[in-house]
Amino acid sequence: MKKIYTSIDIGSYSIKIIVGEYFDNKLNLLAASCVSSKGIKKGLIVDPNLVIESINEGINEVNEKLGIDVKKVIVNVPDYNAIFKQVSGSVDIRNENNIITSDDIGRVIKDSVYNQLDPGYELVTVVPTSYIIDDNTETSKPVGKSGQKLEIKGIMITTPKKNIYSVLSVIEAAGLEVADITISGLSDYYEVRTDRLDSRTGALINLGHETTTISIFESANILDNETLQI
Repeated sequence: MKKIYTSIDIGSYSIKIIVGEYFDNKLNLLAASCVSSKGIKKGLIVDPNLVIESINEGINEVNEKLGIDVKKVIVNVPDYNAIFKQVSGSVDIRNENNIITSDDIGRVIKDSVYNQLDPGYELVTVVPTSYIIDDNTETSKPVGKSGQKLEIKGIMITTPKKNIYSVLSVIEAAGLEVADITISGLSDYYEVRTDRLDSRTGALINLGHETTTISIFESANILDNETLQI
């Protein structure tokens, strides 16, 4: 089944928009746009109106290339002071055939973050490190498998609420719906990911226009990151 994704990265120097079609385990580029950003300083929004203007410029470019209007986007949010915490959770499988569904994945992720958020922080995502079925079968893809209990072990990523809501507000003001959010460290890794990197531990360094992001990965899992204003 084909799926089309649009991702937007709001940087201090430019706003980048990528549209890709995911089909047959491959992501094919459909359109891209890169416009100069306005209203951004050191990765943070300082003038929302100027940012909205830049977003609209980039989206209009993409719409013209595609011949259709982009309405939903995945957004990179600032990862200043992000917190990475190991979490776990478990749920019982409720359907009569004991077949694990995507709804069960959502429930077990929600259970893993229950009462885990620090004051003033908002959840970005949970990166699963493993799923365990019935206390003994470990898998990375549990959907479609049978079992009575599903557990998750993962890394919860949170950032200060102001980091997220400042971005969401300008995206929505630009007439777009936010389908999901992520942080640049995760995006950076998947851009260069290989089987060899997935088995190693190391640092990924992104030298940006006004900031440098250092992300630590182990076995394809992000453990921590730091954004420096240099």
